[in-house]
Amino acid sequence: MIYKNYTPHDIVLFKKSGKFQYNSQTKNYYLADKSRNEPKYEWKSLGVARCESNRESIPSPDGIPWVRLNKPTIYNLPEPEEGVLYIVSMKVARAAKELGRTDCVAPSKRVRDRYGKRLGCLGFIFV
Repeated sequence: MIYKNYTPHDIVLFKKSGKFQYNSQTKNYYLADKSRNEPKYEWKSLGVARCESNRESIPSPDGIPWVRLNKPTIYNLPEPEEGVLYIVSMKVARAAKELGRTDCVAPSKRVRDRYGKRLGCLGFIFV
């Protein structure tokens, strides 16, 4: 499987066997000892896929404004290729699924350093 990164950040996938501390308030993992947590894989950003929900005002029976969300529009995501998964944001992955795509994953279990700087993740979410 080939992974192509279309998030604004380089993606680093850490081995789950490393030492991490989970913070339930921030919902992030933090490196306990960087020397023992070498990255397993790294993907440079190839661009940034974005999506937009199309809103349409619709009449309501009681005069309260209603809005309908139509199918999303995705920008800067290449057409599907056999054997390729695209790493995108969770918002883009959900929009892609709504449009029938099955080739998008989002980073899962974010890893940060003790100062809160984003370092990578421990896996991917297939929506």
